[in-house]
Amino acid sequence: MIRSIPTTNSTPTSQPPTPTSYGSLLKHFNVIDRYARKWFCGPAQELVRRLHGDPAILAGCFYDGVIAFGDQQIVTGIAIMVSAMKRMSDRDSPLSTYHLLIVGDLVWFNSNAHLLALNIIRSYDDSAKPGTPEREDMARRITSSKVTRGLRAVLMATLAGTLLWASVLTGDVNTYGRFECPAACLYTSVDGKGGDPRKWMIVNCFYVVYNYTPALFMLWRRFRR
Repeated sequence: MIRSIPTTNSTPTSQPPTPTSYGSLLKHFNVIDRYARKWFCGPAQELVRRLHGDPAILAGCFYDGVIAFGDQQIVTGIAIMVSAMKRMSDRDSPLSTYHLLIVGDLVWFNSNAHLLALNIIRSYDDSAKPGTPEREDMARRITSSKVTRGLRAVLMATLAGTLLWASVLTGDVNTYGRFECPAACLYTSVDGKGGDPRKWMIVNCFYVVYNYTPALFMLWRRFRR
C-alpha cells in the first residue's frame, strides 16, 4: 500500500471560518469588537476572497505598515525633542518657553500614535491567524523580533524620559506668564512649581509612567500572559 507523504515545503493557506466557528469566536470579543467584526471585517474579508485575494496576506501588509509608521512616530518624537534641547542652548536664538510648550504638544502626538500602534501590534500577535509564514515558523519570529523589540524598548524609554523632562521643566509657576522668555530660564527659576503648570506636570508625569511602564513590559509575549 502506498501512503501519500506530505511535502515539507507546502505553505498552508488561510481558510475562511465557518459560520459556527466564527460565531463562537465573536463571543470572546466586547460589544464594539463584535459589531466591527460582524459588519466591517467579515464583509471586507468576503470581498477580498471574491476578488481572488488572501485576507491573511492583506492583513500582513497592513501589519507591516502599522509597525513602520508607529516606529517612525517614536523616532520623530525623539528627534523633535533633541532639536528643542539643542535650540535651548543657543545663545543667539534661544528657544522660547512658548515654543517649548508647542514642541511638547507635538511630541505628545507622536507618543500617543506610537502607543496606539503598539496596541494593534499586540492584538495581531496574540490572535490566531493560521496560514502566514510568521505564524507557522516560530523560530523565524523569535529570531527576527529580538533585536527589533530591544531597540524599540530603548527608543520608548528615551521618548518617555524626554517627555518627563519637558513636563517637569514646564511645571514652573511662571511658565504660562512668560511665554516670550527663553526656555532655558526655567532651569534657574527660583519660584518653584505651582499653579496650573504644576497640575499639568503631575498629570503628564502620571500619564507617562502609567502608559509606558506596562507598554515596555508587554513588548514581550511572556508578560502578556
